[in-house]
Amino acid sequence: MTIVNLMCLLSQVFVVHAALVSAPDLRVLVDQSDRVIVASILSINDIENTDRINPKTNRTAELSVVRSLAGSLGVGDRISVSWTEVGLGKVKSGLIGEHGLWFLKQESARQFTPLPVASGSRSINDLRIGVAPLLTFLPERSNLSTTERALQEILNTAESSTESAYKSSYLHHGAYDELSPSILRQFYARLAESDLDWKSSRGLAGLVRMGDVLALRRIEANLSAMAPYLELIGYSISSRYRNIDPVGLAILHRFSISSQSPNFFQLSAAQALAFIHTSACVPYLEVLLNSGEPQRELLGAAGLALFANGVKPISVGGSGSFIPSNVRGPFASDETMQNFTLDATRFTQKRSELLNFWKAWLQTNRDQILKTP
Repeated sequence: MTIVNLMCLLSQVFVVHAALVSAPDLRVLVDQSDRVIVASILSINDIENTDRINPKTNRTAELSVVRSLAGSLGVGDRISVSWTEVGLGKVKSGLIGEHGLWFLKQESARQFTPLPVASGSRSINDLRIGVAPLLTFLPERSNLSTTERALQEILNTAESSTESAYKSSYLHHGAYDELSPSILRQFYARLAESDLDWKSSRGLAGLVRMGDVLALRRIEANLSAMAPYLELIGYSISSRYRNIDPVGLAILHRFSISSQSPNFFQLSAAQALAFIHTSACVPYLEVLLNSGEPQRELLGAAGLALFANGVKPISVGGSGSFIPSNVRGPFASDETMQNFTLDATRFTQKRSELLNFWKAWLQTNRDQILKTP
């Protein structure tokens, strides 16, 4: 049985609240660039090729450097960037004066080709990441790498953005959480202290994805006020929270049985418990197993099976732990492997048999489980 099977199963029994935004790979862009800058657009000139078969537009933009992240360009330097777009059409004049993060290949002293930051057509919107003119978010670190400085620009922009802009950003669902955890933790902590509910909720969701127990406690203490944002928080819990701290696990348990929160949020917490499945989770998984509700029963049985068979905690939205098929835990047996079903259809067909097996297994092994660290 593989982790892939588990993910497929839980995608069937759990409503996925959000999809990760496909974010530019900052490391790759930095590695491929000769210069990385923040610049404002001064002008854009077009030369159209009206070939009926392959129409295209050659564009040249003049930029003014505002901040140099890598390379020898200085503030106030003016450079030209050129690229070719498929199709015809003028660039909107509203782009003049906008600030962007550009990754450039040098062609000559003042001539550069921009690297695309998004897939699809090479329009100007695919060639830069929009950023704020002023830099106010200054991580408490010295000697930041170019990649971290590029990330800093994105974070700085998000902190000063509107709710709708942040929701459509790369940060909303944690696309960069693993790029520089220390910087992201500082950023989310700043957001969490905001007086704006939408901003503090995004900060708390980010801290939850990083395993912050105190963030869980704050969410629990203000669950009613968090109601409009539970979709993101639930996603953050189910996809990334993997802290084995008993205090956090107890909070997840209370979330999983809370009648004050929507069903999807309860299932988010239940899924996290199944994915963590340490010995401290076993009592909570037993509650799910005895819930009488198929989705919760399945998560309870899955979590117990993962624990019994020695599978390490799993992260869905981040770096997953792929366990070789020959790994067996101290409680593993032929029977636990045979009842290690992660197929929703099989669970439905053999629901009574599987529930009876895991309930009996718990009774037999309870004392030994309590002694397991």
